[in-house]
Amino acid sequence: MLKGRSLMKLFELRADGLGYREISQVTGRSRNTVRRYLRDEAGKNTTARAPRRSKLDPFKKVIDEFVAQGLYSAPAIVERLIPLGYKGKETIVRDYIAKIRPPVSPRVVVARRYETEPGHQLQFDWRIFPYIDPRCLVSNGQKLEKSSYTCRNGAG
Repeated sequence: MLKGRSLMKLFELRADGLGYREISQVTGRSRNTVRRYLRDEAGKNTTARAPRRSKLDPFKKVIDEFVAQGLYSAPAIVERLIPLGYKGKETIVRDYIAKIRPPVSPRVVVARRYETEPGHQLQFDWRIFPYIDPRCLVSNGQKLEKSSYTCRNGAG
């Protein structure tokens, strides 16, 4: 199907006065293709195709019932459809289930505090301590940093 620039090129060449044969030679399209697009004015008169039937169509109601019962596993559903005469593959079942499956609510992560009685817990933290060492010739009064653990009693 011709779209966009290719289609506009056909109309421009026709407006310049070229015939179907000349346009087909310039564009490299067949003469019948050029004639069809120019006569239909960019496909206005073309009819839409009927949707293709799927191997899954006769089994959609059964799949809907499985999903309503809470069965969302494509392999399990295909296993149940084969005795009913299903000849398709698992992929189209999986794609159909993805369309009809109810949305899954996101899991909420709850943070639990762990608390102990006073005097039974120590808390360790890693911290960077800034300092100025006037004795050090390297620092020249600049701010230096030292990393260390800090520890505090959980009682307070």
